[in-house]
Amino acid sequence: MAFILPYHPFDPDQHYGPVVGIAAALGWHDSGRHQHRRHQLLFAQAGCMTIELDNRVCLLPPTRAAWLPAGLPTGC
Repeated sequence: MAFILPYHPFDPDQHYGPVVGIAAALGWHDSGRHQHRRHQLLFAQAGCMTIELDNRVCLLPPTRAAWLPAGLPTGC
């Protein structure tokens, strides 16, 4: 599993395998608008994540998960 720092460039689409795991300890992070070739499962053990979609902004509370289909433009 990769561990990334707040300003470290990381592209999970550059890694191959059936599953890519990412662990990050971030107080704040803006991924910008982007999309991935593979599906993503987002989870925060503590704190909240904001997920920006085309026409809405969603709040992901701690201990909940969000499924992001491949190709979906998002910002987190």
